[in-house]
Amino acid sequence: MINGNKDHWYDGWFYDKFIAPSQDKLFEQIKNLIEPNSKVIDVGCGTGRFSFSVTDKCKYVLGVDLSSRNIDRANLTLSKYPNNKISFQHKNINDVIAENNSHYDYAVLTYVIHEVNVDERVKLLTEISMIADKIIIGDSVNLSARLEGANKQYKTKTLISDNTFQPIAGQVVARELDLITVVGKNKPLKIYELFGLVGDKIAPEYFSLIEKFSEALVLYRQRNWEKAIKNFEDALKIKPDDYPSKLYIERSQAFIKTPPPDDWDGVFVMKTK
Repeated sequence: MINGNKDHWYDGWFYDKFIAPSQDKLFEQIKNLIEPNSKVIDVGCGTGRFSFSVTDKCKYVLGVDLSSRNIDRANLTLSKYPNNKISFQHKNINDVIAENNSHYDYAVLTYVIHEVNVDERVKLLTEISMIADKIIIGDSVNLSARLEGANKQYKTKTLISDNTFQPIAGQVVARELDLITVVGKNKPLKIYELFGLVGDKIAPEYFSLIEKFSEALVLYRQRNWEKAIKNFEDALKIKPDDYPSKLYIERSQAFIKTPPPDDWDGVFVMKTK
């Protein structure tokens, strides 16, 4: 089961400012499912965005999360905007079940199930059902987890989706990396590699790399493989260890030998998580 502290690189202020807002549409859909004056336990509450959004409709909301950074951020927001209908706890859900005598009308799990081993998910949901009459699960295929897997394939440190990038485009330094479909999703997803925030001390070479890589990516998608290879090689002159450039050179060379079908749209299909 999920135990101990589980801080991801993006937890805390970054999650609160850049990731959580992209989930508002899902949160609104879940909120519409909840009956007025209900008691809700928000399992995997993150920085509390859903918990705060639903309090006007609920009697009480308990948010729990294994990330201490997320809970600290949620409690910081709560201290700024006091609300006696919400509380946040850094706890394992099993401890909550064992310690809490309260019963809830709803248990909400958004982007949580993927964190639990497949063979333990039914057990977890069964245990939650002991303290909640209804369980609402929001998108069991967590995009953040899939992007963590993509980081390994591209040998990058920080990847964000287009939904996360667009609202903050003017605040970050990033490059468009690829157009992919991840395991469990059918819709192509544009992904970006994040280098830092505008104003951070970022080495000048990264800006040159972004420019040259972007030019090469356009050529690649235009099926101009040989020119794309030359531009990716120029990107490697700027940053010799840039694995995405090496990866695109390999793809381009493969396409020169065996071109993709005429309806190829540039999407790379990821086969693993």
